[in-house]
Amino acid sequence: MTEDMDKGNLIFKIEVFINSSILRSWKDSIIVLLSTKALLPWSEELKVVGRCIDAIASKTSVDPDLIGEALKAYAVRWLPDSYDALVADDYMRRNQCLVETIIWLLPSDKSSGCSCRFLLKLLKVAILVGSGDHVKEELMRRISFQLHKASVKDLLLPAASPSEGMHDVRLVHNLVQRFVARTALSHNGDFVEKSDEKMIELNFEQESTLALGELVDGYLSEVAADPDLEFSTFVELATAVPEAARPVHDGLYYAVDAYIKVCSMHLMNLNLLNGCCQYFLLYDE
Repeated sequence: MTEDMDKGNLIFKIEVFINSSILRSWKDSIIVLLSTKALLPWSEELKVVGRCIDAIASKTSVDPDLIGEALKAYAVRWLPDSYDALVADDYMRRNQCLVETIIWLLPSDKSSGCSCRFLLKLLKVAILVGSGDHVKEELMRRISFQLHKASVKDLLLPAASPSEGMHDVRLVHNLVQRFVARTALSHNGDFVEKSDEKMIELNFEQESTLALGELVDGYLSEVAADPDLEFSTFVELATAVPEAARPVHDGLYYAVDAYIKVCSMHLMNLNLLNGCCQYFLLYDE
């Protein structure tokens, strides 16, 4: 019923409620947006979808750190922690829509706003609920800006298929390659001017490179326990970091030693064991 029939009718009251309550809140706008999928095409015809998106987009001009914190709080509130709850038949599609909505609402500044741990958690969820490659690509691009801030636990991402082992080592290798390439790109121009600003930038890059080396060696030590981890995959990741990332090789020694022990217990493959030993001796020189 419209205002032509009577003042203060239901349509008018709903309109006031949407404008004064729902569209003023990040949380409520996202909740309503997620709920509109079940009401298509009515929600689109009534322009509820468009209005929610516009309301959310209008708030992206604020401090990216605030947006990141808001999205993190929302993810903690609505994304299940357990594997079973994430992939349950009744909720998997809902969780997929939820995580993808959060990803596309991330601040446009890829180097700020969200911690590396939070981005890796979103990537893990996206993998488990079967999100598309374009969604995972967006997260990987963002993670590559701050991979050195991750922890080994953060990087323990599930493999896409059980035949590939327990963890997606190739995906981590991809992330490492992106980070290294980005760092190398910034070094293309030599620091001719020894200004304080440039020296600070150089020191930061050195610290991040060292942190990356420590992270990769720790990760290799962890995934070495996987009997399905191929030797070539192990070596590719181990050699993906630049030499400057390993002033000492203690972490790498430990990882190779752990891998050799697993090979001897599970694979009984003499050729593979010989390859591991040769690789270990190469770095021991």
